[in-house]
Amino acid sequence: EHIEDNPNNRTRFLVLGFNEPAKTGRDKTSVMFNVHNRPGELVKALKAFNDNGVNLTTIESRPAPRATFEYMFYADCDGHRHDDNMKTALEELKALAMEAVVLGSYPRRDPADI
Repeated sequence: EHIEDNPNNRTRFLVLGFNEPAKTGRDKTSVMFNVHNRPGELVKALKAFNDNGVNLTTIESRPAPRATFEYMFYADCDGHRHDDNMKTALEELKALAMEAVVLGSYPRRDPADI
């Protein structure tokens, strides 16, 4: 009781599977990546999205599981991994990053949809 004090908070749940949903035209893509710990490396990685017109809606850092003082970045982007601009952005990211993994694409849910 009285755990939630903000009526606008929302909890997201994930359904994981091997089959990716079809493109809807209102999609999001989730990506995890890490870059070398040097000045400007994160900016270069983010520039891959900017240069290709891909909007980042979320970016978070998490400690990397295999190395002390290294971080993985989690990002949500507007668009589907098979959209031309997203494919180019992800190719550029993979060329710059130490590691980059596309977690998947899925239909976007807006707050008005809830």
